[in-house]
Order: sequence, then structure tokens, then C-alpha cells
Amino acid sequence: MTTTPSSAVRARRAGSLLLVVLCAALAGCTASPDASAPDTTSPGVTVLEYPAMLAEFRAEAATLQLPEGATWIEPAEPEPEPLPGGGMGVSDFEQGVGVGAAGNQWFCYWTRQWLAQRGVDPTAEAEALDVMNSYVDSRAFLETMDPASAQPLILDLLKKAALGDPSAAASYDDLSCKWWLAPNASAAS
Repeated sequence: MTTTPSSAVRARRAGSLLLVVLCAALAGCTASPDASAPDTTSPGVTVLEYPAMLAEFRAEAATLQLPEGATWIEPAEPEPEPLPGGGMGVSDFEQGVGVGAAGNQWFCYWTRQWLAQRGVDPTAEAEALDVMNSYVDSRAFLETMDPASAQPLILDLLKKAALGDPSAAASYDDLSCKWWLAPNASAAS
């Protein structure tokens, strides 16, 4: 005669099986000795500490001219964050973050200049738009902006600006430039 397990026995077996699966999954997910450590083993990724990222920012900023009256806002060093299990982590940056921070700040300043000069000073408006258009040849655009998402956004902004439509530039200024031009903004945030 065959007996079928009671519902209580089936529930215990299911619970045990679930526990085994969860333990196996957790073991596989925590194979790294320190899961909170930055990944420096990815092929082609160079990780910089804050002083090196800041040097990268300064070197790129030295190659770019801001509109009159604008000043560079250096990325602030992020506060160390607590690590799971104790201690404090150090902020690391992928190489290129400093280049991107300088280039984005520069583009934001010129976007604001163009928006401010629209209908006020045609020469200054045209100059600002010319400088904005040169962004597509910059290291920040070519090396740090995602070609599938960020680059098309900038290209659309420039196309609309060339047609005299400030909507994309105003939106970009509102969503991105407030952050890039905020004092003590961290490049990692």
C-alpha cells in the first residue's frame, strides 16, 4: 500500500528544498572575498582614486574655455561610506570621470550662455551655439557619453538649438546642468 505524505510533511520538504536553493544561490553570489570592493578586474577598466580623478578634471578643464564670468567648480571628494561588516570605503572613479565632469560643466556653461543670449545679442548667441556644436568633437562627448542614450540626446539638443528651438537646451539645463554646476557636486554621484 502506498501512502502519501501529509500536507505538513510536504510543506517541510518544500521548505527544506527552498532553504538549500537559497543557500546555494547566496554562496554563488558572494564568491568574491569582499563584495563591497570596487571591481578592478574588469578588462579595460582603470580605476582612479579621487586625487587622480581631480587631476584628470583639471587637465581637461585647462583645454576648455568657459564663457566670460564662468568659473570651474571642482568635483568634491565624496565622503567615505561605511562598508558592510565595518570599516569605511574609499571612493574610486573609473578613468574618464574627470574628463566627463569637465566637459559636461563646459557644455552646461555654454548652453546657459546660449539660452541667456537668445534674442538679446545675436553675435553672442551665435558664438555660444558654435561652441556648443564643438562639443560633439570633445573627449567628454566621444569617450564618456553613452552612444545609445546620452549622445543622441545632445545631438537632438543641438539640432533644435540650430533651428532656434530652446526647449531641449532648457530641459537639459534644468535636469543636468543644475547638478553639474552646483558647488561641491561630486563627480561620482
